Amino acid sequence: MVGEKGVTANIVAIPSAPQPGATPTAIMFEIDSPEVHVHSLTLAQASPAMQPKLDKVVKEQAGKLFEQPLTNAAITSQITEVYRNEGYLDASVLSVSHAAPQVTPTSIDVDVIATISEGETYRISQLTWQGSDIMSAADFNKQVKLKPEDLASQLALRQSLAPLARAYYAKGFQDAKIQAPATLNRTTHHVACTIRVIPGDQYRLHTVKAVGLSDEQRKQFDSAWHMNAGDFYDINYMTEFLKKNSSLQSLRGFSANWKALSDPNTHLVDLTITFVKGGTLINVN
Repeated sequence: MVGEKGVTANIVAIPSAPQPGATPTAIMFEIDSPEVHVHSLTLAQASPAMQPKLDKVVKEQAGKLFEQPLTNAAITSQITEVYRNEGYLDASVLSVSHAAPQVTPTSIDVDVIATISEGETYRISQLTWQGSDIMSAADFNKQVKLKPEDLASQLALRQSLAPLARAYYAKGFQDAKIQAPATLNRTTHHVACTIRVIPGDQYRLHTVKAVGLSDEQRKQFDSAWHMNAGDFYDINYMTEFLKKNSSLQSLRGFSANWKALSDPNTHLVDLTITFVKGGTLINVN
């Protein structure tokens, strides 16, 4: 059947059984070559103003493997994110379809079309944080990125919530969830967000162990490291430490990885940092 379409393909037969060890009751056939790729992505009904902002999605999809459910979901997710970041809170992808495949003996290419409904842009009417012992409303308002009448950008909202999240993390609330449910006014195209925090349990550092260091390196590490046993465990401290101390002479030419084991019963964290030769300290994760 595939040969009749002019395609030289490798067909794999996969027996399917109702449970492990049972006699197969069906056979699934899969073509694992040639691969099917996205040849192009066309965005129908996207406004001229949004086309340049969507170019990254178009370019990223070109040449990717085409697996219809996964490809459709990825395209929908990426397009929606671009629109949300530009304040189009009602934007949606109406459909993802494709033209007839371009078939050759060695390749199959598909031109994909995504049809978009943009809607109108929304603006912020208010972004409210009532304040807490961790961060007051006044301190939050000094740092907040989104102001009234700014575009209701999903990206700007995340950036606005980041300082609040960091404040909770610094006090040991490693599982803190920062939420900002939105109330949309579709008549005025404004959105109001009231922030709430689910802090979770508070954790403290139990032990910190640095592996792979010489005596001199350990001495420099100890002098620069300031989160000690008994302190609140800050999940961001490790990354910030590496950024701020990337110039430590004895650690040049080293990279690091780390593992934090949190005990939900004692709310204590054991941190192990392993340094290895190679790479750049500041760029590790």
